[in-house]
Amino acid sequence: MSSQKQGTLGEIIFLKEAVKRDLKVSKPFSHHNKYDFIIDDDENLYRVQIKSCRMEGKGNGYRVRICNGNGSYGKKSAYGKNEIDFFGIYLVPVETWFIIPRKATANNKSVYLLPNDKSSKYGKYQENWGFEYF
Repeated sequence: MSSQKQGTLGEIIFLKEAVKRDLKVSKPFSHHNKYDFIIDDDENLYRVQIKSCRMEGKGNGYRVRICNGNGSYGKKSAYGKNEIDFFGIYLVPVETWFIIPRKATANNKSVYLLPNDKSSKYGKYQENWGFEYF
């Protein structure tokens, strides 16, 4: 599967999960935004960038690139604080989501996720559909 198709599938699955949880979700009309969805909790609007991963890495974890591929000359750059608020990262093999605040990634270009390990660095963000920790 191409990365573009994988990205589209990740967005569809995110939308399904958000609607299932009665979240107010919007999709920008333009493809020129840094974010894929907007979540409205009646007090705030959160910009969410969707990423997905199909392959398990070493140690039962998943290394997921969370960088922006629109840098000059093909360079990848971290998303800025004024571009997105959360990453929605879907791990395809284990069918689980990590909803991670951008600020928790410390401008890294990738994250290493360990599903079902709440003691891991990003463990508390697994299935964080309340968009907590902002």
